[in-house]
Amino acid sequence: MLRGHRYRVYSLWGFWLFQFSKFVEKFVEEDRRDRNNPGN
Repeated sequence: MLRGHRYRVYSLWGFWLFQFSKFVEKFVEEDRRDRNNPGN
């Protein structure tokens, strides 16, 4: 029972970490693009 609950928590953490890393990647990409174009 406890092991199943722990597995569910780990899968939830993995899902959130995956979403967060995708968001950070997109944010960093846009930030780098803005930095390369100081005229904007």
